[in-house]
Amino acid sequence: MDLSNVFNYIQDAIKYVYQQTQFAAIGSYSIVVQSFPFVVLATTAYWFLRCAWHKHKFGRYFKEIRKKSRLNEALRLLLVFWLMQLAAVTITPFDFWENIWIAMAGIEDIPIIGEMPPTFTYDFSFIPSAYYYISGEQGINFRIVFMLIGNIAAFIPLGFALPIIGRHMQFPLTLLTGASLSLIIELIQPFLYGRSGDIDDLLCNTLGVVMGYLLYLMIKKLFPKFVENGKRTAKDVWLESLNAEQETTGETSV
Repeated sequence: MDLSNVFNYIQDAIKYVYQQTQFAAIGSYSIVVQSFPFVVLATTAYWFLRCAWHKHKFGRYFKEIRKKSRLNEALRLLLVFWLMQLAAVTITPFDFWENIWIAMAGIEDIPIIGEMPPTFTYDFSFIPSAYYYISGEQGINFRIVFMLIGNIAAFIPLGFALPIIGRHMQFPLTLLTGASLSLIIELIQPFLYGRSGDIDDLLCNTLGVVMGYLLYLMIKKLFPKFVENGKRTAKDVWLESLNAEQETTGETSV
C-alpha cells in the first residue's frame, strides 16, 4: 500500500474524530473530549516511566512490590491522569486543542460554531454568582448550574485521593492544597487567550475538595482495609521485604 494513501486514511480518520467532538459551542466540555487522547498518552508514558524507575530501584523485589502496592499505584496513576486532564482543560488557550486537531486533520476551511470568545481580557470576576441571584440581577439557568456542578465534581477526586496517597495529608492540608491549586489556575486564566478568572470556580473547586475528603472519611469508616491498602506505598512494601529478609537471615545464622 502506498504510504501517501495510508497518510490520507489516517488524516481522514482524524478529521472524522475532530468533527464528532464539535458537539457544542466553544466550551470546556469540547476541550475535555479533544484533549482526552493526549492526556491518556501522557498518563501511559508516566506509568511506563514509573515502572522502569521501580524496576531499577527495587531490582529483584520489583514484582512483589508492584503487586502489594498496586492499589496505591493505581490511585497515583488516576491522580496523575486527573492533574493532566485538569491542566489540559484549564491552563491552555481556549482554542489550543482545537488547533491541534485542525492541524492533524489538514483542515483549511473551519466552520465557526457559536460565537468566538474575546482575546486577552485579563478579566477576573470577584463577585460570586449567588450575589446576582439573590439581588435579582441575574436568573438561574441550566448552563450556569451545570458549570457550577462540574466545577465541584472536578475537585472531588483530589479531596478523596490526597489523604490516601499522602502520608500527612489531613483535612487542613488537603483543603489548603486544593484551594491553592484552584487559586493558581484562576490567577493564570486571565492571561490566556479567551479565558478569565472566576471566584465561582475557586469556591466550587474548594467545595469539591471538602466533598472528596468527606467521601474519603466515609470509605475509611466502611472499608478500612481499602484505605489501609491504599496507603501502602511501594517504599513501604520494599522496607517490609528487607526487614523480613534480615529477620530470616538472622534466624538462619543463629
